[in-house]
Amino acid sequence: MIPVSAEGISFNFVADGGFIRDFTVQDQGRAVSVLHTAPWVTSGEAMAADTPVHLAQLAGDFFCAPFAGTAEGSPMHGWTANGLWQVQPGPAFRAVLDHTLNGATVVKELGLTEGHPFLYQRHIFIGGTGDVPAANHAMLTLPNGGLIRFSPKRWFETSPRPQETDPARGRSVFAYPVRTTDPSHLPLAAGGFGDVTTYPVADRHEDFVVAVESPGHSLGWTAVTRPQKAISTSPSATPKNFP
Repeated sequence: MIPVSAEGISFNFVADGGFIRDFTVQDQGRAVSVLHTAPWVTSGEAMAADTPVHLAQLAGDFFCAPFAGTAEGSPMHGWTANGLWQVQPGPAFRAVLDHTLNGATVVKELGLTEGHPFLYQRHIFIGGTGDVPAANHAMLTLPNGGLIRFSPKRWFETSPRPQETDPARGRSVFAYPVRTTDPSHLPLAAGGFGDVTTYPVADRHEDFVVAVESPGHSLGWTAVTRPQKAISTSPSATPKNFP
């Protein structure tokens, strides 16, 4: 890992997969860390030899291109999340992916500013042809739950099949497949509705909801607020609203 820091802010960069880990901001004498690390990353648990890098290193934030897909024989989320990033010498943090994407060289730039509680980052595609869906994959730690807001969406939908169908291995609580334009009113498999503008929706479940961006928007965004008091995990037949 490569440590990067400025006054009041720091993180570690993992070149294998390009992960942002251990992101910490100093706030009124407190160290605030908001990004989640999967438990197997630090437990020393042995991973299968064919485990993709993005799963073996699952932590913090990483860049996916193509998001949720493969390209040119890459693992899920592309080589940007599974390849090796070569850090370049110089005063600014700059790294180049060791694979091309549709013929393009991919450059990662990360920046910190003294006293700013933000990590500034961008990814540059040089050359290449074709379209590719790209997204940052941030994972948050939410001990008291979270309030989720996002750019305008056309609709919200679940996939054709649940994330987990074996009760011995886990459970999914949403109905599959469903679609709604109201994120606070997504049907549950057991009846009633869940509110995906709040987290968690229920206890101990694995679900995946796709939010489709409204036409004419060049950038989709998500913002999460961490409340001081815990959010209830009980889904209900009516939408939940939190201040």
